[in-house]
Amino acid sequence: MPTCPGWAAEAALELGLEVWLSPDLWDHDADDTLAHLVSAAAVAEEVRRADHLLLASD
Repeated sequence: MPTCPGWAAEAALELGLEVWLSPDLWDHDADDTLAHLVSAAAVAEEVRRADHLLLASD
């Protein structure tokens, strides 16, 4: 089963919606942040392969 962001991205794509990814994670240690970014990168790659990637940055 995909992660929550992965599931949400998959559902959005199936509905013809755009997927925006903003992998912010506040107030966590380096290990948690790294794990979160690795997970977000995996979701981003799935969405990129579907040719629907939009990245958000502040």
